Amino acid sequence: MSFPNRGKIWLNSYLITGTAAAILLIVGSIPAATSFARRVASDFFHPYVAVGRAAKDAAADKSLLLLDHETLAAALAETRRELGEVAAKAERAAALAAENNALRQLVKLRPLPGFRYLTAEVLLFDPLYWKQHFTLNAGSADGVVNGAAVLFMMRRDGEIVPAVAGFVGAVTGTTCEVSSLYDQTLRIPVRLVQSGAVGFLNGENMPLPSEGLASISYLPLGGGYRIGESAVTAGFDPGVPAGLRLGELALIDQQNGIFDGALYRRGYLRPALGGIEDLNFVVIIVPEPAPGRAGE
Repeated sequence: MSFPNRGKIWLNSYLITGTAAAILLIVGSIPAATSFARRVASDFFHPYVAVGRAAKDAAADKSLLLLDHETLAAALAETRRELGEVAAKAERAAALAAENNALRQLVKLRPLPGFRYLTAEVLLFDPLYWKQHFTLNAGSADGVVNGAAVLFMMRRDGEIVPAVAGFVGAVTGTTCEVSSLYDQTLRIPVRLVQSGAVGFLNGENMPLPSEGLASISYLPLGGGYRIGESAVTAGFDPGVPAGLRLGELALIDQQNGIFDGALYRRGYLRPALGGIEDLNFVVIIVPEPAPGRAGE
């Protein structure tokens, strides 16, 4: 049996295959042709573009040479000032970011029965006694009372923990003034955690051995004191919860035994808040209103 159309079928197959190959060849050559055309155009127009750019640079150089030294010095000073402002803003932004992270930790503080937490921001520092007093943007309208503890976040042993920045000393309707632990008129009971001894912060108006310390007076006689042990609030004041971190014991007066007529010992606290100028956001521990006065 013969197939008269077999030759036409093979011819059509060759035509279809050839057409497909030609299409693929054309499509594949388009990127190469485009790249070649781009290189040719770039080489052709480069001298004209380069001449315009060179003329512009030369004009700028001549203009710069026409300026006198005072103008150049002023421009350099202005540039340095702008760079300084940018660097200061970047540093401030980094500090605010760290403060924001600390504030996030503050709002996760454990609940205290009978108290609530109130966030506040530092408005200003005392211009004369900046390390001893600062003002917050929260007052009696927010529930702030005299003697309330003010907390900040500090880094200790790789962790962020709350510590006392100071205590409220004066309150207005919308602001309050805080006395830090460096204020020698601030007197609060202090408990040393490891030794269990209780004394009073700034109980005596005695000279301090060095800056950055606060005295702890009326500590019991005897040993057991450890340099570096934690100092916390004793809890004698009903408006201040017990166990709030104040700092650590930095020094303790030497005891001379029976030949020493002193009835107590004196120690020195290194407050947890060192760089008070970096303080921005804090948390105030304010008492919850009594049940009978909740609606007042």
